[in-house]
Amino acid sequence: MALDYTVSKLIGTAPGTWRTSKSIGGFITETVLDAESVKGMPEGWARHVIFLKPRTFMNFSGGPVVRAIRELGVAPSDIIVLHDDLQRKLAAVSVKTAGSASGHNGLKSMIASLKSDDFQRIRIGIDRPASKDPGDVGDYVLQRFRDAEIEKLKSDGYPTSHKALLQLIKASKGMAS
Repeated sequence: MALDYTVSKLIGTAPGTWRTSKSIGGFITETVLDAESVKGMPEGWARHVIFLKPRTFMNFSGGPVVRAIRELGVAPSDIIVLHDDLQRKLAAVSVKTAGSASGHNGLKSMIASLKSDDFQRIRIGIDRPASKDPGDVGDYVLQRFRDAEIEKLKSDGYPTSHKALLQLIKASKGMAS
């Protein structure tokens, strides 16, 4: 949902915004951000940005990410991953550069597949259930957000994650995805 928010802000939501890539195993869209589309950037600044939504369960997202970087010629260090985070309050956003998966199975899959943890992450808080039982945590992560939670994410989390993503793209030396 955070990625859809960002893509809609940057390139709109017209039909065909996302295209299926069977060779990668996901949905892709791309755009060029330049000084006209990103405030505060000098004339001549531009970044080609590719967004990927793997079609697999999050826990197996490493395969499509590896296929994407090979097919698109992207270095792992140029990847920016938006993901949910149990360690943060609902809609709280933080940025992390490299490091462990902190128990996140999707990140574990990416780190194992990439054979590297050298990529940036934008962590979007989803809170944590009171119980630390792995079954309860798994059920919590897979359940749908309540209406009030969706509103909190839309009003606070997604705009903040969008700003964080733009900051990381602005600071990047080349391609970001």
